[in-house]
Amino acid sequence: RVMAECSVVKLEEGACVVLCSDGLNTCVEDGEIERLVRQYPPREAVGRLIDAANGNGGRDNITVVLMKRS
Repeated sequence: RVMAECSVVKLEEGACVVLCSDGLNTCVEDGEIERLVRQYPPREAVGRLIDAANGNGGRDNITVVLMKRS
């Protein structure tokens, strides 16, 4: 049985939310994730995050969802 927890968060303009599997955050350091998210538009950042995880071994499934408030 899976129990989900939900909440509402107001994001300021320009804020980003990254939802990812451990396939990303175990292969890419937090600072690198932040750098890529800040440096590139969302669609490109997702591709670069996945490439970075694969480049660092990519031992697990890599799932990334990036949302940015404009």
